[in-house]
Amino acid sequence: MTLWSNIGKVQTIPPGVTHHWQITYGNGLDVGVVVAAPNLLEINAELVALEQGVVVRPVGTELQTATHYTVKIRNLGTISIQYNLDIGDWQGAGGQAPQAQRISELIINPGVLTGFAAKKRAKRAGGRGGKKRATRRR
Repeated sequence: MTLWSNIGKVQTIPPGVTHHWQITYGNGLDVGVVVAAPNLLEINAELVALEQGVVVRPVGTELQTATHYTVKIRNLGTISIQYNLDIGDWQGAGGQAPQAQRISELIINPGVLTGFAAKKRAKRAGGRGGKKRATRRR
């Protein structure tokens, strides 16, 4: 196994945010199993690697493909921190170094979800939302 450290441009990730990364080797070389993890550049921080995957995409002519490895990195801490990636792969000695770039950012705002759920509960409070019930016929 080869370990590549300090891969990709250093990113700042706020708390609760998830970054989606794409990792490639040369022009889409398939190197087998690739494992990515955050390379922390600060102390007292917790980042997790989620949903590691691989995508083969067509490029150039219809018979050519390129392999793209993916990973999502999420900040579980309470402060913004800087990081990039550490990448392990199973290339032999003298293998090709990976390139990594962040391709998107997902912001999860729990306040929005909680506010929506609270609104729904408030509507339900007091019975059937203010509608009168029809009298029962016998």
